Amino acid sequence: MSLRLFSWNINGLGSYRQSLKAKSNEDLVESIASTPVPTIVCLQEVKCRRDKIVREELTKVQSRRAFHATASRSGYSGVSVFTPILFSPVWAHDGFEIDSKSPFTHLRMALQAVLDSGFDAKELRAFSDEGRAVFSDHSLFILINAYFPNASPDETDRFEYKQRFQTAIKIIIQTLTYSCNRNVILVGDLNICHKPIDHCDPANNVRENKLDAFGETASRKWLHSVLDADDSDPLLVDLFRHFWPDRTGAFTCWNTLIDARRANFGTRIDYILVSPALLPWFASCDILPDVLGSDHCPVEALFRETHPDSGVTLSDALGLTDSNLSVESIPYGCAELWEEVAGKGRQTSLKSWIRPPAAVSTANFGTVIAVHEMAMLSAAGQKRGFSENESEIQRSVSAVQCIPATLGRTVSDVGREANQFAQSVLNAAKKQKPAATIPSDLNKKTGTAKTQSSIASFFKKPAGEVKLNMDNPGKKPIPDVLTEGKEDSISAWKNLMKRPETPKCYHLEAAKEYRVNKAGPNQGRYFYLCARPVGPSDAKPINVEDSEVVMADGASVSEGVQLKRSRSTVTEFRCNYFQWKKQLR
Repeated sequence: MSLRLFSWNINGLGSYRQSLKAKSNEDLVESIASTPVPTIVCLQEVKCRRDKIVREELTKVQSRRAFHATASRSGYSGVSVFTPILFSPVWAHDGFEIDSKSPFTHLRMALQAVLDSGFDAKELRAFSDEGRAVFSDHSLFILINAYFPNASPDETDRFEYKQRFQTAIKIIIQTLTYSCNRNVILVGDLNICHKPIDHCDPANNVRENKLDAFGETASRKWLHSVLDADDSDPLLVDLFRHFWPDRTGAFTCWNTLIDARRANFGTRIDYILVSPALLPWFASCDILPDVLGSDHCPVEALFRETHPDSGVTLSDALGLTDSNLSVESIPYGCAELWEEVAGKGRQTSLKSWIRPPAAVSTANFGTVIAVHEMAMLSAAGQKRGFSENESEIQRSVSAVQCIPATLGRTVSDVGREANQFAQSVLNAAKKQKPAATIPSDLNKKTGTAKTQSSIASFFKKPAGEVKLNMDNPGKKPIPDVLTEGKEDSISAWKNLMKRPETPKCYHLEAAKEYRVNKAGPNQGRYFYLCARPVGPSDAKPINVEDSEVVMADGASVSEGVQLKRSRSTVTEFRCNYFQWKKQLR
Protein backbone atom coordinates (compact mmCIF):
# COMPACT_ATOMS: atom_id res chain seq x y z
CA MET A 1 0.00 0.00 0.00
CA SER A 2 1.39 3.39 -1.03
CA LEU A 3 0.90 6.82 0.53
CA ARG A 4 0.69 10.34 -0.87
CA LEU A 5 1.83 13.46 0.97
CA PHE A 6 0.08 16.66 -0.12
CA SER A 7 0.91 20.21 1.07
CA TRP A 8 -0.87 23.43 0.06
CA ASN A 9 -1.25 27.00 1.27
CA ILE A 10 -4.93 27.60 0.45
CA ASN A 11 -4.93 31.28 1.53
CA GLY A 12 -8.12 30.92 3.55
CA LEU A 13 -10.60 28.08 3.70
CA GLY A 14 -13.51 30.37 2.76
CA SER A 15 -11.95 31.81 -0.38
CA TYR A 16 -10.73 28.40 -1.53
CA ARG A 17 -14.14 26.84 -0.96
CA GLN A 18 -15.75 29.66 -2.93
CA SER A 19 -13.32 29.26 -5.83
CA LEU A 20 -14.16 25.56 -6.09
CA LYS A 21 -17.89 26.21 -5.49
CA ALA A 22 -17.86 23.38 -2.97
CA LYS A 23 -21.15 22.86 -1.14
CA SER A 24 -19.52 21.66 2.08
CA ASN A 25 -16.13 21.36 3.73
CA GLU A 26 -16.31 17.60 3.29
CA ASP A 27 -16.49 18.13 -0.46
CA LEU A 28 -13.59 20.54 -0.11
CA VAL A 29 -11.22 18.08 1.57
CA GLU A 30 -12.34 15.22 -0.64
CA SER A 31 -11.67 17.31 -3.75
CA ILE A 32 -8.09 17.75 -2.56
CA ALA A 33 -7.57 14.09 -1.74
CA SER A 34 -9.56 12.66 -4.64
CA THR A 35 -6.97 10.10 -5.72
CA PRO A 36 -6.91 6.31 -5.43
CA VAL A 37 -3.79 6.62 -3.25
CA PRO A 38 -4.40 7.38 0.46
CA THR A 39 -3.38 10.97 1.10
CA ILE A 40 -2.17 12.90 4.11
CA VAL A 41 -3.42 16.44 3.43
CA CYS A 42 -1.45 19.31 4.99
CA LEU A 43 -2.97 22.79 4.64
CA GLN A 44 -1.57 26.18 5.60
CA GLU A 45 -3.30 29.53 6.06
CA VAL A 46 -6.63 27.90 6.82
CA LYS A 47 -7.65 31.13 8.62
CA CYS A 48 -10.18 29.49 10.96
CA ARG A 49 -10.36 30.00 14.69
CA ARG A 50 -11.06 27.05 16.93
CA ASP A 51 -14.76 27.88 17.30
CA LYS A 52 -15.15 28.09 13.53
CA ILE A 53 -13.43 24.72 13.10
CA VAL A 54 -16.12 23.23 15.35
CA ARG A 55 -18.93 25.19 13.72
CA GLU A 56 -17.81 24.19 10.21
CA GLU A 57 -17.66 20.54 11.31
CA LEU A 58 -13.97 20.23 10.46
CA THR A 59 -13.14 18.21 13.55
CA LYS A 60 -13.73 15.08 11.47
CA VAL A 61 -14.26 14.98 7.72
CA GLN A 62 -15.84 11.72 6.58
CA SER A 63 -13.28 8.91 7.07
CA ARG A 64 -10.42 11.19 8.06
CA ARG A 65 -8.85 12.31 11.30
CA ALA A 66 -8.36 16.05 11.67
CA PHE A 67 -5.59 17.89 13.52
CA HIS A 68 -5.59 21.68 13.74
CA ALA A 69 -3.42 24.51 15.03
CA THR A 70 -5.60 27.60 15.16
CA ALA A 71 -4.75 31.26 15.68
CA SER A 72 -6.33 33.39 18.38
CA ARG A 73 -7.02 36.07 15.75
CA SER A 74 -9.89 35.62 13.33
CA GLY A 75 -9.03 35.18 9.64
CA TYR A 76 -5.31 34.68 10.27
CA SER A 77 -2.78 31.89 9.82
CA GLY A 78 -3.73 28.38 10.98
CA VAL A 79 -2.59 24.95 9.75
CA SER A 80 -4.49 21.66 9.45
CA VAL A 81 -3.67 18.00 8.81
CA PHE A 82 -6.22 15.45 7.56
CA THR A 83 -5.18 11.79 7.57
CA PRO A 84 -7.03 8.62 6.53
CA ILE A 85 -8.06 6.63 9.59
CA LEU A 86 -5.76 3.80 8.51
CA PHE A 87 -2.79 6.21 8.46
CA SER A 88 -3.66 8.04 11.68
CA PRO A 89 -0.62 9.16 13.68
CA VAL A 90 0.27 7.75 17.06
CA TRP A 91 -0.15 11.24 18.54
CA ALA A 92 -0.34 14.84 17.42
CA HIS A 93 0.34 18.20 19.04
CA ASP A 94 -0.44 21.76 18.00
CA GLY A 95 1.79 24.63 19.00
CA PHE A 96 5.06 24.92 20.88
CA GLU A 97 3.97 24.70 24.51
CA ILE A 98 4.89 21.60 26.53
CA ASP A 99 2.01 19.37 27.60
CA SER A 100 3.15 17.28 30.56
CA LYS A 101 0.20 14.87 30.20
CA SER A 102 0.84 14.05 26.56
CA PRO A 103 2.48 10.77 25.43
CA PHE A 104 4.94 12.31 22.96
CA THR A 105 8.21 12.06 24.87
CA HIS A 106 10.41 12.94 21.89
CA LEU A 107 8.58 16.19 21.14
CA ARG A 108 8.67 17.16 24.83
CA MET A 109 12.44 16.71 24.70
CA ALA A 110 12.65 18.88 21.58
CA LEU A 111 10.49 21.66 23.05
CA GLN A 112 12.51 21.55 26.26
CA ALA A 113 15.66 21.95 24.17
CA VAL A 114 14.13 25.14 22.71
CA LEU A 115 13.56 26.49 26.23
CA ASP A 116 17.12 25.57 27.19
CA SER A 117 18.43 27.52 24.19
CA GLY A 118 17.35 30.92 25.46
CA PHE A 119 13.64 30.94 24.64
CA ASP A 120 11.05 31.57 27.31
CA ALA A 121 7.52 30.23 27.70
CA LYS A 122 6.06 33.57 26.57
CA GLU A 123 7.81 33.31 23.19
CA LEU A 124 6.59 29.75 22.64
CA ARG A 125 3.08 30.81 23.59
CA ALA A 126 3.28 33.60 20.98
CA PHE A 127 4.16 30.98 18.33
CA SER A 128 1.20 28.84 19.44
CA ASP A 129 -1.23 31.79 19.46
CA GLU A 130 -0.66 32.29 15.73
CA GLY A 131 -1.39 28.65 14.89
CA ARG A 132 1.77 28.01 12.90
CA ALA A 133 2.63 24.33 13.39
CA VAL A 134 1.15 20.86 13.90
CA PHE A 135 3.44 17.99 14.95
CA SER A 136 2.38 14.35 14.42
CA ASP A 137 4.15 11.02 14.96
CA HIS A 138 3.70 8.46 12.16
CA SER A 139 6.24 5.92 13.49
CA LEU A 140 8.43 6.04 10.37
CA PHE A 141 8.74 9.82 10.68
CA ILE A 142 7.56 12.83 12.62
CA LEU A 143 5.61 15.21 10.40
CA ILE A 144 5.80 18.99 10.92
CA ASN A 145 3.21 20.99 9.01
CA ALA A 146 4.26 24.63 9.38
CA TYR A 147 3.43 28.09 8.12
CA PHE A 148 6.46 30.34 8.57
CA PRO A 149 6.06 34.07 9.31
CA ASN A 150 6.75 36.56 6.54
CA ALA A 151 8.42 39.88 7.40
CA SER A 152 10.98 42.25 5.89
CA PRO A 153 13.96 43.73 7.78
CA ASP A 154 12.09 47.04 7.91
CA GLU A 155 9.49 45.46 10.19
CA THR A 156 11.72 45.25 13.24
CA ASP A 157 9.47 43.36 15.66
CA ARG A 158 8.01 40.95 13.12
CA PHE A 159 11.39 40.31 11.52
CA GLU A 160 12.81 39.31 14.90
CA TYR A 161 9.75 37.13 15.49
CA LYS A 162 10.37 35.44 12.13
CA GLN A 163 14.02 34.74 12.92
CA ARG A 164 13.18 33.35 16.36
CA PHE A 165 10.55 31.08 14.85
CA GLN A 166 13.07 29.72 12.33
CA THR A 167 15.59 29.10 15.09
CA ALA A 168 13.04 27.25 17.23
CA ILE A 169 12.04 24.99 14.32
CA LYS A 170 15.68 24.13 13.61
CA ILE A 171 16.35 23.27 17.27
CA ILE A 172 13.32 20.96 17.29
CA ILE A 173 14.47 19.18 14.10
CA GLN A 174 18.04 18.83 15.40
CA THR A 175 16.86 17.38 18.71
CA LEU A 176 14.49 14.91 17.06
CA THR A 177 17.20 13.88 14.59
CA TYR A 178 20.32 13.65 16.74
CA SER A 179 19.04 13.12 20.28
CA CYS A 180 15.92 11.04 19.58
CA ASN A 181 17.17 9.31 16.40
CA ARG A 182 13.94 10.11 14.56
CA ASN A 183 13.31 10.93 10.90
CA VAL A 184 11.58 14.25 10.21
CA ILE A 185 9.46 15.61 7.35
CA LEU A 186 8.91 19.37 7.26
CA VAL A 187 6.18 20.54 4.88
CA GLY A 188 4.52 23.88 4.32
CA ASP A 189 4.94 27.47 3.30
CA LEU A 190 8.39 28.55 4.51
CA ASN A 191 8.17 32.03 2.95
CA ILE A 192 11.80 31.63 1.82
CA CYS A 193 13.12 31.46 -1.73
CA HIS A 194 16.21 29.30 -1.46
CA LYS A 195 18.29 29.80 -4.62
CA PRO A 196 18.26 31.98 -7.77
CA ILE A 197 16.73 29.11 -9.74
CA ASP A 198 13.71 29.34 -7.44
CA HIS A 199 13.09 33.03 -8.24
CA CYS A 200 11.59 34.58 -11.40
CA ASP A 201 13.87 37.64 -11.32
CA PRO A 202 16.86 37.02 -9.03
CA ALA A 203 18.99 39.86 -10.43
CA ASN A 204 16.33 42.44 -9.71
CA ASN A 205 15.79 40.94 -6.25
CA VAL A 206 19.46 41.46 -5.46
CA ARG A 207 19.32 45.07 -6.66
CA GLU A 208 16.14 45.96 -4.78
CA ASN A 209 17.39 44.48 -1.50
CA LYS A 210 20.90 45.92 -1.99
CA LEU A 211 22.55 42.52 -1.57
CA ASP A 212 26.01 41.36 -2.54
CA ALA A 213 24.60 37.97 -3.54
CA PHE A 214 21.20 36.31 -3.74
CA GLY A 215 21.71 34.10 -0.69
CA GLU A 216 22.75 36.92 1.65
CA THR A 217 19.39 37.41 3.37
CA ALA A 218 19.01 36.07 6.91
CA SER A 219 16.21 33.68 5.93
CA ARG A 220 18.12 32.21 2.99
CA LYS A 221 21.16 31.70 5.19
CA TRP A 222 18.95 29.86 7.70
CA LEU A 223 17.53 27.58 5.00
CA HIS A 224 21.03 27.02 3.59
CA SER A 225 22.18 25.85 7.04
CA VAL A 226 19.35 23.30 7.10
CA LEU A 227 19.71 21.99 3.53
CA ASP A 228 23.34 22.49 2.54
CA ALA A 229 25.70 21.37 5.26
CA ASP A 230 29.31 21.70 4.12
CA ASP A 231 31.07 19.38 6.52
CA SER A 232 28.47 16.65 7.08
CA ASP A 233 25.17 15.26 5.86
CA PRO A 234 22.47 17.90 5.63
CA LEU A 235 19.85 18.07 8.33
CA LEU A 236 17.06 17.88 5.70
CA VAL A 237 16.87 17.46 1.91
CA ASP A 238 14.75 19.49 -0.49
CA LEU A 239 12.76 16.62 -2.00
CA PHE A 240 11.67 18.52 -5.12
CA ARG A 241 15.25 19.49 -6.01
CA HIS A 242 16.35 15.94 -5.26
CA PHE A 243 14.19 14.77 -8.19
CA TRP A 244 14.42 17.97 -10.29
CA PRO A 245 17.82 19.61 -9.62
CA ASP A 246 17.92 21.78 -12.76
CA ARG A 247 14.26 22.47 -13.47
CA THR A 248 13.57 26.16 -14.08
CA GLY A 249 10.30 28.05 -13.82
CA ALA A 250 9.13 25.72 -11.04
CA PHE A 251 7.32 28.24 -8.85
CA THR A 252 4.65 27.75 -6.19
CA CYS A 253 3.57 31.33 -5.36
CA TRP A 254 2.52 34.28 -7.53
CA ASN A 255 1.37 37.83 -6.88
CA THR A 256 -2.29 37.85 -7.89
CA LEU A 257 -2.50 41.66 -7.74
CA ILE A 258 -0.31 41.97 -10.82
CA ASP A 259 -1.64 38.86 -12.56
CA ALA A 260 1.80 37.27 -12.28
CA ARG A 261 0.61 33.69 -12.52
CA ARG A 262 -0.41 34.07 -16.16
CA ALA A 263 3.24 34.76 -17.08
CA ASN A 264 4.60 32.34 -14.42
CA PHE A 265 6.36 35.25 -12.73
CA GLY A 266 6.66 33.82 -9.24
CA THR A 267 8.81 32.15 -6.60
CA ARG A 268 9.15 28.72 -5.00
CA ILE A 269 8.58 29.07 -1.27
CA ASP A 270 6.56 25.88 -0.53
CA TYR A 271 8.60 22.79 0.31
CA ILE A 272 8.67 19.17 1.35
CA LEU A 273 11.92 18.68 3.28
CA VAL A 274 12.84 15.20 4.51
CA SER A 275 15.59 13.53 6.52
CA PRO A 276 18.27 11.97 4.26
CA ALA A 277 17.43 8.48 5.56
CA LEU A 278 13.90 8.81 4.15
CA LEU A 279 14.98 9.47 0.54
CA PRO A 280 14.77 5.79 -0.57
CA TRP A 281 11.14 5.70 0.56
CA PHE A 282 10.05 8.34 -1.98
CA ALA A 283 9.19 7.55 -5.59
CA SER A 284 8.52 11.12 -6.75
CA CYS A 285 7.95 14.72 -5.76
CA ASP A 286 6.46 17.51 -7.85
CA ILE A 287 4.61 20.81 -7.80
CA LEU A 288 1.09 21.19 -9.25
CA PRO A 289 0.93 24.65 -10.88
CA ASP A 290 -2.27 23.84 -12.78
CA VAL A 291 -4.26 23.43 -9.54
CA LEU A 292 -6.03 26.74 -8.95
CA GLY A 293 -7.90 28.17 -5.96
CA SER A 294 -5.11 30.05 -4.18
CA ASP A 295 -2.12 32.29 -4.85
CA HIS A 296 -0.02 29.19 -4.08
CA CYS A 297 0.00 25.82 -5.79
CA PRO A 298 0.30 22.43 -4.06
CA VAL A 299 3.39 20.27 -3.60
CA GLU A 300 3.03 16.50 -3.45
CA ALA A 301 5.24 13.49 -2.82
CA LEU A 302 4.57 9.79 -3.32
CA PHE A 303 5.91 7.01 -1.07
CA ARG A 304 7.04 3.64 -2.37
CA GLU A 305 5.16 0.58 -1.21
CA THR A 306 8.41 -1.14 -0.17
CA HIS A 307 11.89 0.04 0.68
CA PRO A 308 14.15 -0.58 -2.38
CA ASP A 309 17.07 -1.84 -0.27
CA SER A 310 15.64 -3.57 2.80
CA GLY A 311 12.36 -4.75 1.30
CA VAL A 312 10.39 -3.56 4.32
CA THR A 313 6.82 -2.65 3.41
CA LEU A 314 5.49 0.82 4.06
CA SER A 315 2.66 -0.61 6.17
CA ASP A 316 5.14 -2.25 8.51
CA ALA A 317 7.34 0.83 8.67
CA LEU A 318 4.35 3.00 9.60
CA GLY A 319 3.32 0.51 12.29
CA LEU A 320 -0.16 -0.04 10.88
CA THR A 321 -2.15 -2.44 13.07
CA ASP A 322 -5.76 -3.50 13.41
CA SER A 323 -6.22 -0.89 16.13
CA ASN A 324 -5.74 1.83 13.54
CA LEU A 325 -8.82 0.59 11.72
CA SER A 326 -11.02 1.00 14.77
CA VAL A 327 -13.11 4.13 14.84
CA GLU A 328 -12.82 4.22 18.63
CA SER A 329 -9.01 4.47 18.68
CA ILE A 330 -8.73 8.23 18.34
CA PRO A 331 -5.12 9.42 18.62
CA TYR A 332 -4.07 11.97 21.19
CA GLY A 333 -4.35 15.53 19.84
CA CYS A 334 -7.13 14.74 17.37
CA ALA A 335 -9.81 17.42 17.04
CA GLU A 336 -12.47 14.83 17.89
CA LEU A 337 -11.15 14.89 21.46
CA TRP A 338 -11.55 18.64 21.92
CA GLU A 339 -13.63 19.51 24.98
CA GLU A 340 -16.22 21.41 22.94
CA VAL A 341 -16.60 18.42 20.60
CA ALA A 342 -16.59 15.38 22.89
CA GLY A 343 -16.63 16.77 26.43
CA LYS A 344 -18.85 18.79 28.73
CA GLY A 345 -18.35 21.91 26.67
CA ARG A 346 -20.06 20.35 23.65
CA GLN A 347 -22.77 22.58 22.26
CA THR A 348 -26.01 20.94 21.14
CA SER A 349 -26.60 21.42 17.45
CA LEU A 350 -29.84 22.76 16.04
CA LYS A 351 -30.46 19.44 14.29
CA SER A 352 -31.08 17.72 17.63
CA TRP A 353 -34.12 19.95 18.21
CA ILE A 354 -35.77 19.18 14.88
CA ARG A 355 -37.44 15.78 15.04
CA PRO A 356 -40.30 14.14 13.12
CA PRO A 357 -43.76 14.04 14.78
CA ALA A 358 -43.59 11.68 17.72
CA ALA A 359 -46.05 8.85 18.42
CA VAL A 360 -48.80 9.32 20.99
CA SER A 361 -46.89 7.34 23.58
CA THR A 362 -44.01 9.81 23.48
CA ALA A 363 -46.13 12.83 24.48
CA ASN A 364 -45.25 14.58 27.74
CA PHE A 365 -46.28 17.29 30.13
CA GLY A 366 -44.83 19.94 27.84
CA THR A 367 -47.15 18.72 25.06
CA VAL A 368 -50.24 19.07 27.29
CA ILE A 369 -49.30 22.59 28.29
CA ALA A 370 -48.62 23.63 24.71
CA VAL A 371 -51.91 22.17 23.42
CA HIS A 372 -53.81 23.85 26.25
CA GLU A 373 -52.25 27.22 25.40
CA MET A 374 -53.16 26.69 21.74
CA ALA A 375 -56.80 26.01 22.66
CA MET A 376 -56.95 29.10 24.84
CA LEU A 377 -55.63 31.25 21.98
CA SER A 378 -58.18 29.72 19.61
CA ALA A 379 -61.03 30.45 22.01
CA ALA A 380 -59.89 34.03 22.42
CA GLY A 381 -59.82 34.41 18.66
CA GLN A 382 -63.41 33.16 18.37
CA LYS A 383 -64.60 35.87 20.76
CA ARG A 384 -63.06 38.51 18.51
CA GLY A 385 -64.92 37.18 15.48
CA PHE A 386 -62.03 35.30 13.83
CA SER A 387 -61.55 31.56 13.45
CA GLU A 388 -58.70 29.34 12.39
CA ASN A 389 -59.30 26.93 9.58
CA GLU A 390 -58.76 23.21 9.86
CA SER A 391 -55.38 23.14 8.15
CA GLU A 392 -53.97 25.83 10.46
CA ILE A 393 -55.03 23.94 13.58
CA GLN A 394 -53.72 20.69 12.13
CA ARG A 395 -50.33 22.34 11.55
CA SER A 396 -50.35 23.68 15.10
CA VAL A 397 -51.08 20.22 16.51
CA SER A 398 -48.32 18.70 14.38
CA ALA A 399 -45.91 21.42 15.54
CA VAL A 400 -46.77 20.69 19.16
CA GLN A 401 -46.10 17.00 18.66
CA CYS A 402 -42.58 17.86 17.42
CA ILE A 403 -41.61 19.35 20.80
CA PRO A 404 -38.49 17.52 22.01
CA ALA A 405 -39.13 14.83 24.58
CA THR A 406 -36.38 16.30 26.75
CA LEU A 407 -38.77 19.07 27.91
CA GLY A 408 -40.64 16.61 30.21
CA ARG A 409 -41.06 13.01 31.23
CA THR A 410 -42.74 10.50 28.89
CA VAL A 411 -46.02 9.23 30.39
CA SER A 412 -48.42 7.18 28.30
CA ASP A 413 -51.55 8.29 30.17
CA VAL A 414 -50.68 11.94 29.78
CA GLY A 415 -49.97 11.31 26.11
CA ARG A 416 -53.40 9.81 25.50
CA GLU A 417 -55.03 12.70 27.32
CA ALA A 418 -53.10 15.22 25.24
CA ASN A 419 -54.06 13.47 22.03
CA GLN A 420 -57.78 13.39 22.97
CA PHE A 421 -57.71 17.06 23.93
CA ALA A 422 -56.06 18.03 20.64
CA GLN A 423 -58.57 15.94 18.69
CA SER A 424 -61.50 17.62 20.45
CA VAL A 425 -60.17 21.04 19.46
CA LEU A 426 -59.86 19.86 15.87
CA ASN A 427 -63.44 18.46 15.82
CA ALA A 428 -64.81 21.70 17.25
CA ALA A 429 -63.14 23.63 14.46
CA LYS A 430 -64.76 21.37 11.86
CA LYS A 431 -68.28 21.92 13.24
CA GLN A 432 -67.90 25.69 13.69
CA LYS A 433 -69.18 27.91 10.90
CA PRO A 434 -66.51 30.10 9.42
CA ALA A 435 -66.67 33.61 10.78
CA ALA A 436 -67.09 36.48 8.41
CA THR A 437 -63.76 37.45 7.02
CA ILE A 438 -62.74 40.90 5.95
CA PRO A 439 -62.05 41.14 2.21
CA SER A 440 -58.46 42.00 1.43
CA ASP A 441 -59.58 44.95 -0.70
CA LEU A 442 -61.93 46.44 1.96
CA ASN A 443 -61.04 49.45 4.09
CA LYS A 444 -61.64 48.44 7.71
CA LYS A 445 -62.41 52.03 8.86
CA THR A 446 -64.77 53.27 6.09
CA GLY A 447 -66.14 49.94 4.87
CA THR A 448 -65.46 50.92 1.29
CA ALA A 449 -63.28 49.18 -1.22
CA LYS A 450 -59.70 50.33 -1.52
CA THR A 451 -59.07 52.48 -4.56
CA GLN A 452 -55.38 53.32 -4.18
CA SER A 453 -53.24 51.85 -6.95
CA SER A 454 -49.87 50.28 -6.44
CA ILE A 455 -46.81 52.51 -6.47
CA ALA A 456 -45.76 51.00 -9.81
CA SER A 457 -48.76 52.65 -11.45
CA PHE A 458 -47.26 56.09 -10.83
CA PHE A 459 -44.36 55.26 -13.13
CA LYS A 460 -46.51 54.24 -16.08
CA LYS A 461 -47.27 56.70 -18.84
CA PRO A 462 -51.03 57.38 -18.98
CA ALA A 463 -52.56 55.90 -22.11
CA GLY A 464 -53.80 58.36 -24.70
CA GLU A 465 -52.48 61.44 -22.93
CA VAL A 466 -53.60 64.66 -24.69
CA LYS A 467 -53.32 68.37 -24.08
CA LEU A 468 -56.42 70.51 -23.62
CA ASN A 469 -56.92 73.61 -25.78
CA MET A 470 -57.21 76.22 -23.03
CA ASP A 471 -57.95 79.05 -25.53
CA ASN A 472 -61.10 77.33 -26.78
CA PRO A 473 -62.23 74.52 -24.46
CA GLY A 474 -65.01 73.57 -26.84
CA LYS A 475 -62.63 72.40 -29.53
CA LYS A 476 -61.01 68.97 -29.65
CA PRO A 477 -57.86 68.44 -27.56
CA ILE A 478 -54.51 69.05 -29.23
CA PRO A 479 -52.43 65.80 -29.49
CA ASP A 480 -49.10 65.81 -27.54
CA VAL A 481 -46.06 66.32 -29.80
CA LEU A 482 -42.29 66.29 -29.14
CA THR A 483 -40.88 69.57 -27.98
CA GLU A 484 -38.45 71.23 -30.35
CA GLY A 485 -34.87 70.35 -29.46
CA LYS A 486 -35.83 67.41 -27.22
CA GLU A 487 -33.91 64.93 -29.38
CA ASP A 488 -30.85 67.18 -29.28
CA SER A 489 -31.13 67.38 -25.49
CA ILE A 490 -31.30 63.60 -25.17
CA SER A 491 -28.27 63.20 -27.41
CA ALA A 492 -26.33 65.80 -25.39
CA TRP A 493 -27.07 64.02 -22.13
CA LYS A 494 -26.02 60.67 -23.57
CA ASN A 495 -22.71 62.12 -24.70
CA LEU A 496 -22.18 63.73 -21.31
CA MET A 497 -22.83 60.50 -19.40
CA LYS A 498 -21.00 58.30 -21.88
CA ARG A 499 -18.25 56.17 -20.33
CA PRO A 500 -14.84 57.47 -21.42
CA GLU A 501 -12.99 55.25 -23.83
CA THR A 502 -10.34 53.00 -22.32
CA PRO A 503 -6.86 54.27 -23.23
CA LYS A 504 -4.28 52.08 -24.91
CA CYS A 505 -0.92 51.17 -23.43
CA TYR A 506 2.41 51.17 -25.29
CA HIS A 507 1.50 47.78 -26.75
CA LEU A 508 -1.43 49.60 -28.44
CA GLU A 509 -3.74 47.35 -26.41
CA ALA A 510 -6.58 48.36 -24.09
CA ALA A 511 -5.23 49.22 -20.65
CA LYS A 512 -6.69 47.77 -17.44
CA GLU A 513 -8.39 49.88 -14.80
CA TYR A 514 -7.24 49.69 -11.16
CA ARG A 515 -8.27 51.41 -7.93
CA VAL A 516 -6.02 52.77 -5.17
CA ASN A 517 -7.00 51.00 -1.94
CA LYS A 518 -4.05 52.03 0.21
CA ALA A 519 -4.73 54.82 2.68
CA GLY A 520 -3.37 58.17 1.49
CA PRO A 521 -4.19 61.21 -0.62
CA ASN A 522 -4.93 59.06 -3.69
CA GLN A 523 -7.14 56.49 -1.99
CA GLY A 524 -10.21 55.78 -4.08
CA ARG A 525 -8.75 57.15 -7.32
CA TYR A 526 -8.71 55.02 -10.47
CA PHE A 527 -5.81 54.57 -12.87
CA TYR A 528 -4.82 52.57 -15.92
CA LEU A 529 -1.95 50.10 -16.35
CA CYS A 530 -0.92 47.73 -19.09
CA ALA A 531 -3.15 44.67 -19.02
CA ARG A 532 -0.32 42.23 -19.71
CA PRO A 533 1.22 40.21 -16.85
CA VAL A 534 4.43 41.29 -15.18
CA GLY A 535 7.61 39.67 -16.46
CA PRO A 536 11.35 39.68 -15.68
CA SER A 537 13.16 43.00 -15.75
CA ASP A 538 15.78 41.74 -18.21
CA ALA A 539 13.28 40.62 -20.87
CA LYS A 540 14.33 41.48 -24.41
CA PRO A 541 12.48 44.41 -26.03
CA ILE A 542 10.29 44.00 -29.10
CA ASN A 543 11.55 45.86 -32.19
CA VAL A 544 9.03 48.55 -33.06
CA GLU A 545 8.85 50.98 -35.97
CA ASP A 546 8.00 54.63 -35.25
CA SER A 547 5.23 54.37 -37.81
CA GLU A 548 3.45 51.95 -35.50
CA VAL A 549 3.19 54.59 -32.78
CA VAL A 550 -0.24 56.19 -32.74
CA MET A 551 -0.28 59.59 -31.04
CA ALA A 552 -3.22 60.69 -28.96
CA ASP A 553 -5.19 63.73 -30.11
CA GLY A 554 -3.85 66.94 -28.63
CA ALA A 555 -0.66 65.34 -27.30
CA SER A 556 2.29 67.66 -26.82
CA VAL A 557 5.68 67.19 -28.41
CA SER A 558 7.23 66.06 -25.12
CA GLU A 559 4.47 63.50 -24.64
CA GLY A 560 5.05 62.26 -28.16
CA VAL A 561 8.77 61.82 -27.54
CA GLN A 562 8.06 59.92 -24.31
CA LEU A 563 5.50 57.75 -26.04
CA LYS A 564 7.93 56.84 -28.83
CA ARG A 565 10.71 56.13 -26.36
CA SER A 566 8.50 53.90 -24.20
CA ARG A 567 7.05 52.17 -27.24
CA SER A 568 10.50 51.37 -28.59
CA THR A 569 11.48 49.57 -25.33
CA VAL A 570 8.33 47.46 -25.02
CA THR A 571 8.76 43.76 -24.13
CA GLU A 572 6.28 40.90 -24.34
CA PHE A 573 5.34 41.55 -20.69
CA ARG A 574 3.73 44.53 -18.94
CA CYS A 575 4.98 47.90 -20.17
CA ASN A 576 5.43 50.96 -17.96
CA TYR A 577 2.27 52.72 -19.12
CA PHE A 578 0.43 54.65 -16.39
CA GLN A 579 -2.45 57.08 -16.59
CA TRP A 580 -4.80 58.49 -13.96
CA LYS A 581 -8.46 58.19 -14.81
CA LYS A 582 -10.11 61.60 -15.04
CA GLN A 583 -13.17 61.82 -12.83
CA LEU A 584 -16.33 63.70 -13.80
CA ARG A 585 -16.85 66.80 -11.69
